[in-house]
Parts: sequence; structure tokens; C-alpha cells
Amino acid sequence: MKANENKLKSKNVVRISFAEQSAAGIEQTSAASEQTNSSMEDISANSMKLANLSEELKRVRSTI
Repeated sequence: MKANENKLKSKNVVRISFAEQSAAGIEQTSAASEQTNSSMEDISANSMKLANLSEELKRVRSTI
């Protein structure tokens, strides 16, 4: 009886460990996703700035 209880406790510890590892993995994935989203927003903003600078350069060149 005691051996069965110990086996069940051991299995529960393993399950908890897997659950904790899974939760940590999800948190890391979420953080990476947020960072990727932020980077994409920065890229988009910089792309718009570059497009505006390109248009401004075209206007300046046309006046020379």
C-alpha cells in the first residue's frame, strides 16, 4: 500500500514538474511574441520614415 502511494506521489511530482516547465515555456513564447511584435512596429515606423525621406529627397532633387 505504501509503495503504491509513493508511486502516485512520484507521478504527481513529475506531472507538476512538466506543468511548470510547460507554463515557463508558454511565458517565454509570449515574451518573445511581444518582442517580435514590438520589433515589427519599429520596422513599420522606420519604413514609413524612410519612404517620407525618399519623397522629400525627390522633391529637393527636382528643384536643383
